Amino acid sequence: MNLKKLSLVVLATLVVSCSKDDDSTDPSSASVIPASNENALVSIGVKGQVKTITTISYKAELKDGKYVKGKKSYEGVNTFDKKGLLIKTEVSRYSPEGNFSDALSFSYDDHNNVNLIKREEEGNKIETRVENTYESNKLIEMKNVFYKNSKKTDYEEKIKFTYLGNNISKKELHTNARAGEMELETRSIYKYNAKGFKIKEVKEMYYGEEKSTSTTTYEYDDKGLCIKETRVFESGYAGQPEETIVDIYSYDNFDKHGNPGLKTTKDKEGNPVIYDEMTYVYY
Repeated sequence: MNLKKLSLVVLATLVVSCSKDDDSTDPSSASVIPASNENALVSIGVKGQVKTITTISYKAELKDGKYVKGKKSYEGVNTFDKKGLLIKTEVSRYSPEGNFSDALSFSYDDHNNVNLIKREEEGNKIETRVENTYESNKLIEMKNVFYKNSKKTDYEEKIKFTYLGNNISKKELHTNARAGEMELETRSIYKYNAKGFKIKEVKEMYYGEEKSTSTTTYEYDDKGLCIKETRVFESGYAGQPEETIVDIYSYDNFDKHGNPGLKTTKDKEGNPVIYDEMTYVYY
């Protein structure tokens, strides 16, 4: 059981925003727990009173000199309440190494911030219990403690928030976990623009005495859709070389609410990599 997949599953389904993170070993993937009265639909650029978003992803394949939709790699359904809060996520991933399915449910406190995430895996009940701290009705800290069958695990997160006016301008994530005798620690800083969209993420990961750092920046169009993501990985843990990855996003098949039915992820050369098809059900 990999607790670090818990919030990765949530991130993976919100494809209208920036790219899905396929690195399920990354502890900081848990940073996607909604925070500070954040309407999940608004935070990913979705318009209208949406009840569900179904996303099916296909890998792009080159055939006869043209890129076409290839094998299905992912399918996810997000369910929202009438406030726009995410209440359930169902995910299936498909790969040659095997398939992975998961489902999570979310509960909220009186401030509309997550306070409990429930999940079942292979007969085990997994819970993330969230302790929220407020000042002047603003969320300033979340402490996420993970439980397996009601027993506390060695994985824990703390998230601190900085505000500009009433909007979050910075989110700092600190995680601790253990892999055998080695302690894993992650420190991440997320910065947001005035519209609440994430524009920068700096992540530091510590594996014992070794460290790796990555910086990701995000660009948006005037509709609030993410159109470019640039990730710079510095040389670090296990001799990783420095690397820059650029993902470019385009959108098509907009419905009457202005939400796209197709998202294409391209590499820096402009070649398609993934096609995401989205279907919306409205209240």
